[in-house]
Amino acid sequence: MTSKQFNFKFVAALFAYCALVHCDSSFPNTIPRCKYADVKCLQSIMNKVIRTSPEGVPEIGLGSIDPLYIGKTVMEQGAPTSPVNVRIRMKNATMSGIRNFDVNKVIGFERNPNTSRFEIHGFVNKVTVLGNYQMSGKALVVPVNGHGAANITFIDTAVKMKFLTHTERRKDEDYVVLDQVVYNSISKRMSMNFENLFNDRLISENMNNFFNENQDILYKELGPALDKVFGNIIKKKMEPIFQKFAYREFFSD
Repeated sequence: MTSKQFNFKFVAALFAYCALVHCDSSFPNTIPRCKYADVKCLQSIMNKVIRTSPEGVPEIGLGSIDPLYIGKTVMEQGAPTSPVNVRIRMKNATMSGIRNFDVNKVIGFERNPNTSRFEIHGFVNKVTVLGNYQMSGKALVVPVNGHGAANITFIDTAVKMKFLTHTERRKDEDYVVLDQVVYNSISKRMSMNFENLFNDRLISENMNNFFNENQDILYKELGPALDKVFGNIIKKKMEPIFQKFAYREFFSD
């Protein structure tokens, strides 16, 4: 065999190998990839990224997840006749504790993104949201208003996230587009501290004590609004990843 024949066969073999393992993928080799629908492998990789890279993974488009910068957000809940009818605006808000989120179930992620389900379930023992708030409305029939520093902490929270998607065809590749993240959570306990309610320290302390003594009722009322806010936050955090890579690039087969 001549050197030219050897080189030709080597290049042909290399080309065939690359066709099988996607050598043309720009997905970083620092993150292992799983086979389609290998939910146990995906669960393991997700937990590894969360644990080892809370500051984010820029090469895949993932920014910091702990602390997670929320920025500005608005939460509104309750009809005029509801026991909780409040509007809370937060700015310069951050969320911490996500590095301890444990993915305990993954559903879907099959070969065909048009028919596959995409769900992630998990549990986190403590998540804290800090920021500046502005609140108006009523809580348990008590009028509330104020602005200042806020601390909202969730203890022992079970989470289910369902990703609603469609695909876009770009350069003969399928890219997944996030339409909505349906976020459902159940927390064992929620504690709150809003400074400067009614611009009075003593009233503020008493009101926060009242909130926390009735946290189970408040959480039940505020839960849907909180889930909507968190779903939007997760969607915003995940979108750059799906925009950066074709769907097949996330997988090894």
